[in-house]
Amino acid sequence: MPHSETSTRALREGSFDLGLLTCLADDDMPPELESTLLLSGRAVVCVRPDSPLAQLDAIGVEELLSAPLIMMRAGYLMHRLPHRLLGGRTPSVSYSIDGGEMGKLMVAEGLGATVLPDFSVVDDPLERGGMITWRPLRDHR
Repeated sequence: MPHSETSTRALREGSFDLGLLTCLADDDMPPELESTLLLSGRAVVCVRPDSPLAQLDAIGVEELLSAPLIMMRAGYLMHRLPHRLLGGRTPSVSYSIDGGEMGKLMVAEGLGATVLPDFSVVDDPLERGGMITWRPLRDHR
């Protein structure tokens, strides 16, 4: 069961008094739960500075399909987003991971590219050190 579904269920059942949920712009929040937006960002592609993708101003679906991707496991928001973007087409998945920090380290090691929220990449120590960079997704809000 995806993490947000687990948290939502726990909130409904009263096991949690407070929960942090991540969602995409067009996701519906459960109407019976009160919500407050704490942070908003946009998805970006995290790559090594020497990656061919880093030479682009923005990265589109075709470029994502041409690169080995480090994907979040099912249940993570950043697992759903690339699948939505690719519209059912199958990416070349090099690794499946749990969490953005591991994704950034794997990108820095040259193991592929990953899709993450901008606020987890911009001004990250690995970005400041020149080990990773990012590009916006073309035609994505």
